[in-house]
Amino acid sequence: MRLNWLKFYRYSHVVRYQAYAGLRNEIARTYIGVMWWLLEPTLGALTLYLVFGILLNSKRADFLPFLLVGTFSWQWFAGSVVGAANSIVAKSSLMQQVYLPKVIFPVVSVLNNTWKFLFAFSVLIVVVSLAHAPPTWAYLALPAVIFAQFLLNLAIGVPLAAWIPYFRDGSTVISAVLMLLSFISGIFFSPNQVPAQYQLAMQLNPMTILMTAYRDIMLNGAWPQWPPLLAVAMGSLLALLAGFVLLDRLDLSLPKVST
Repeated sequence: MRLNWLKFYRYSHVVRYQAYAGLRNEIARTYIGVMWWLLEPTLGALTLYLVFGILLNSKRADFLPFLLVGTFSWQWFAGSVVGAANSIVAKSSLMQQVYLPKVIFPVVSVLNNTWKFLFAFSVLIVVVSLAHAPPTWAYLALPAVIFAQFLLNLAIGVPLAAWIPYFRDGSTVISAVLMLLSFISGIFFSPNQVPAQYQLAMQLNPMTILMTAYRDIMLNGAWPQWPPLLAVAMGSLLALLAGFVLLDRLDLSLPKVST
């Protein structure tokens, strides 16, 4: 484990450069550049608002900001997981040319999605503050919630990055699972709307915990519930460490199965 962290530290400049280059390339490929980072989750939220807020007549007065907060956080999670899972296969040609610790690739992918989220989320904070409720002291807890989700994104993305080179169909499985989770994580409903027999499953879902924390802060001006948030962070950290160990052990074999 010590060797794993030493290798990662040694190549930390590569992580920074790869993250920067990836974002620059993504911006260059589109006409409106960084605006897509904001439009993608916004369009997703507006679609859900059309279906559940207008056509199905949701009774929530704050349904649109409720949807926006949930969709933005979910988009960061899903984008990070998918990007990290496919990151080693996507860089197979680079791995044939130069040695890099394989953990670099999922970490870079999650970092790219994190910068996009932070840009879009900063705009969302302004919109929610102006249109729904002004910031309160509870906003000081937002960095803790964001950091907990960052750990969660890494904790799931890093082990999946080691799995996909051996099972290419896993990408399809991941997409299907994420679609299912998107409907049961509380993007367009709160946990207290779920029948009582299913509420425990919702309460154990880390994304539901994180969405609830974001909404408590931004929509209700309340401090998040710290124990479940701490449980998400600690569980994610342990899973992330296990993922680092796994990638370290597979480090030399992954280039052979990724081509």
